[in-house]
Amino acid sequence: MDYILFHSNPKDFNLSQDDSVLFLFEQDILLEYKIRNNSYKVDAPFLYSSNIKLGKNLFENKVSITDDELRTFETKNLLQWKVILKKQKRTIIGGAWGIEHYQM
Repeated sequence: MDYILFHSNPKDFNLSQDDSVLFLFEQDILLEYKIRNNSYKVDAPFLYSSNIKLGKNLFENKVSITDDELRTFETKNLLQWKVILKKQKRTIIGGAWGIEHYQM
């Protein structure tokens, strides 16, 4: 079985049980991943963003992914993604338009 890993920094947001991460691809292919457990802390010294080390205070969620879903990531263009944070009553949307269009 393969897994997709979702990392979050609690300064920005933290994934919790019953949250969702969705990916919209070309041809209206939508993949949704439900978070089944609360996040757990990980040490990931290899993760950087804009030369800032992210791995020090990082949390992770592991969700199973099928071979067909992996093929979608490999062969289709990603158009948009969405994170639904139920406990926080918050949605974050991102995609081809860049960070200035994210909705919090």
